[in-house]
Amino acid sequence: MPVTPGFTRYLEAPELEKLAQQVAALRKMERVLQGLIPASLAPYTAVQSLKAGKLHLACSSPAHAAKLRQLSTRIKDGFTARGFEVTAIQVETQASGLPAATERQAEATRPMPAAAEQAFNRLAADMPESELRQSILRLTRPRNG
Repeated sequence: MPVTPGFTRYLEAPELEKLAQQVAALRKMERVLQGLIPASLAPYTAVQSLKAGKLHLACSSPAHAAKLRQLSTRIKDGFTARGFEVTAIQVETQASGLPAATERQAEATRPMPAAAEQAFNRLAADMPESELRQSILRLTRPRNG
């Protein structure tokens, strides 16, 4: 499909250029954030904006928000070390647009692979009776989903 002159002018519009720069900056901040927080928290966290030195973060649950607040000094220092002027962090719980914690819980209840179950059973069979042995055996019991 040929590109029309009107469409080309639209793509070269200053407003679109500014928007593309903002998107690129957000992507860069997302990459920085992902490198500063635990991998288990990353899917549930997003950068919303950086305005007047305040980094606005969104997450999918109050528990994730609490963890981000605990990490705020690390996050602020990490952004500052990478050239961003961050003087404060605001964390908000925002359910839409981010995976819900229940999706992560559903993923965690996948059945154990047969080879892993067999390995745990062999391990438990070689152990003396103990709390550790009982815990290992509980891992291989079917779960009620």
